[in-house]
Amino acid sequence: MDLVLPRRVCMDHSPPSWDESPEWFVTICTTRPKRNTLCFPERSKQLISSFAQYHRKGTCFVEVMVLMHDHLHVIMNVPSKTTLSEVIRSWKRWSAKELRIEWQRGFFEHRLRSYPSANQKFKYILNNPVRAGFVKSPDDWPYKFMGTVAEHGRLGITAPTYGKSLGRVRYP
Repeated sequence: MDLVLPRRVCMDHSPPSWDESPEWFVTICTTRPKRNTLCFPERSKQLISSFAQYHRKGTCFVEVMVLMHDHLHVIMNVPSKTTLSEVIRSWKRWSAKELRIEWQRGFFEHRLRSYPSANQKFKYILNNPVRAGFVKSPDDWPYKFMGTVAEHGRLGITAPTYGKSLGRVRYP
């Protein structure tokens, strides 16, 4: 008698067509777990600067990015003219070539569907260095970039409004 196991259902994470600029929580890991690969003054400055440049050019709109020793977390919006995979692939290719960083294949992404979920991930990212015991306060961690959050704020806001012209989340 053959045992038939139920097929695992995979959720579709692709954004709906009406979402012009989906918001993503992304984790990218290096190939060397538990070894400091990213948090060196010059290297971290270049990594943060590269994301800041993507942000300024409109390749993606970074709300927050925090570098840890062997991975990074970022919340970003990606305009409909490109995909999250294309943005991450391009950035990883550049950083591997220019900074000799060895990244794990792929990345983890989660589309943020609600403001409470996005706010929870935002707090999680900022508190990551605190949970790891590196600093006592998120403000003390030097290896971070605040993009649209710095411009519009994130904590304490009740709900975002969506700016159609730029295709990114705007905060009152």
